[in-house]
Amino acid sequence: MVLTARRTGRLERVAAEINVAGGRAIPLQLDVTDADQLTKVVAEAERQFGPVTILVNNPGIPDAQRVTKIPMDLNVRALYVLSCQSRGD
Repeated sequence: MVLTARRTGRLERVAAEINVAGGRAIPLQLDVTDADQLTKVVAEAERQFGPVTILVNNPGIPDAQRVTKIPMDLNVRALYVLSCQSRGD
């Protein structure tokens, strides 16, 4: 399992818990507004785990009252780029 976020502090703790429980997880830093980072994260995920078979896209601002203020590159473009990179070919 690959866990991503702009800040990896919490991800490292969650990955450690998953690994201690017998799973396998790695935390990777990712700013979804940076297309180069999106490509690199998918490449690293596939290098360590093989083709992406499940992709959970959940970027954005968690405040539903501000959903209209979420930038398009965060709310739409990043989801599209990740989905295209994660084809599993």
